[in-house]
Amino acid sequence: MLAEQASDPRVDAIGEAGLDALRGGDILYQEETFKKQVEISEQLGKPMIIHCVRAFDRLLRLRKELRPSQLWIVHGFRGKPELARQLVDAGCAISLGKKFNPDVRAIVPPQLLFRESDNDSTLSL
Repeated sequence: MLAEQASDPRVDAIGEAGLDALRGGDILYQEETFKKQVEISEQLGKPMIIHCVRAFDRLLRLRKELRPSQLWIVHGFRGKPELARQLVDAGCAISLGKKFNPDVRAIVPPQLLFRESDNDSTLSL
């Protein structure tokens, strides 16, 4: 059902796929669901928008394990520059919202840096 809906040309990305160690239930179930969303992303050739809270170790492991060809964009990133570097080195993009560590901007290459469009439009990166 999700793959059918996501194949609509008006759908630009798969997500918000999530791994959330604080909410969302059993983390192993979250991982299985996440893997299914990655499959859909790969089948349809669409990037993934990712919600990740205190599960970046799992996200990085899954990225290495699954070796996706589609871009993964970590949405609303508020982490430290060191974590941003790990994500970028693993091939992930970073999307910054209203609150973020300003030092992250220097870490992320421009082609992998996004701004949250549902936040203040005056936000500068």
